[in-house]
Amino acid sequence: MRNIILLLFLSGLSLTCFSQPKISNLFQFNYTASSGGGDGSIAGLKYIGSFAVEEHFTVGAGLGQEIWFDNRVKSYNFSSVMADVRYYFKGTDMGSNFFVTPGYAVKVFDRSSAGFNLNTGFGTKIPLGGEQKLMVGLGFDFHNVDDVSYKRTFRGVAFNVGVVL
Repeated sequence: MRNIILLLFLSGLSLTCFSQPKISNLFQFNYTASSGGGDGSIAGLKYIGSFAVEEHFTVGAGLGQEIWFDNRVKSYNFSSVMADVRYYFKGTDMGSNFFVTPGYAVKVFDRSSAGFNLNTGFGTKIPLGGEQKLMVGLGFDFHNVDDVSYKRTFRGVAFNVGVVL
């Protein structure tokens, strides 16, 4: 099942990256440290394809894979489908932004968990050369584990770093 999900993800990624010149492709690593809600930390990778709706707003959708390393109980895997909305203070090309990325983790395999998640905060785009940009963000992350036998919530400070193509 994991191979099928990976194949679908890579197929969608290649179609988006090479066939839509107006789409910005963000490949992002995120790390979240607990800030009182849940123990441990979360690390993950996300892909978000977005487009500018107007000079200051972008909207997009994406996929993510995250692991919550809970110090007390066990590790949780999240395979998320998410939306992404960003407001850029000086236009979508460069500069600071406010972002909201809500999503829902679906149970893909036996060791994965379902539940709502939300990442929100402030970030900035830094030019790397050509069309590539470095995206750095700091914010708040919330995950809700909604398994049949176990319900748990994680809240923490999130650090995001990615490349926009």
